[in-house]
Amino acid sequence: MNRNIISLICLTILVFTTCSGRGGKSGTKPQDFTLSSLDGEQVSLSDFNGKVVIVDFWATWCSPCRREIPHFVSFYEKYKDQGLVILGISLEDKETLDDFRKSNNISYPVLLGTKEVFQ
Repeated sequence: MNRNIISLICLTILVFTTCSGRGGKSGTKPQDFTLSSLDGEQVSLSDFNGKVVIVDFWATWCSPCRREIPHFVSFYEKYKDQGLVILGISLEDKETLDDFRKSNNISYPVLLGTKEVFQ
């Protein structure tokens, strides 16, 4: 199996067990945030309660990030109808991110990050 796919599966399991309270302190939830998408919508992490959510902090200049995005797109397209959510979060400007999203066919939401959310 492709190492990237195995990594995505492991990350998904980690996110699922952490968000369901089985990975850490029972009943804990990730800290909620609300960010703007490139499409101008307000997106909150809490909008996806009960779903498996992968939060990807990335940048257009980051080589490993650029290599993983096609795998995230493929993974998202395969499992989105089963409830998988991927949120790509970056600190870069909207125009740069929008151009990159279009040229790389990113189909999952790309959000305009803040330093607070990255921390």
